[in-house]
Amino acid sequence: MTNVEKMTLSISLVSSLTSILSLMVTIVIYKVTSISARRMHSMELFEIWKNVNEITPNKLITVDIINALHAVEFTAIYYKYKILDRKILIELYRDIYVKMYDILIGMDIVIPGTNTNCKSSINKTMKEVYRELTNRG
Repeated sequence: MTNVEKMTLSISLVSSLTSILSLMVTIVIYKVTSISARRMHSMELFEIWKNVNEITPNKLITVDIINALHAVEFTAIYYKYKILDRKILIELYRDIYVKMYDILIGMDIVIPGTNTNCKSSINKTMKEVYRELTNRG
């Protein structure tokens, strides 16, 4: 093997090692970013549900209905698209999701102060997730 070939091989090996190291750094950064994003989404969902109050059909409060709709919708999106771990969503939010969904779907009325029907605000994703959550024992 000539000196030029040895030099070329050395450069090639260094280049390969640099690429592998770069890939490893990228994977670590992705994992850290992913954990950080999940933590952020978890806190965001917690804050959304924190603003949900009990809904009493004979004493409707617009903001309570809207907050409940948003909480159910965000939870459905996080569940469907696996933004948060489904096991965690089921453990923390399944019961309240099902309860609020049942209340909201049963309210075939216009939300006070809006032109929006509560029942028709339940979208396809919310329905799909409800079916999945209620099929789990």
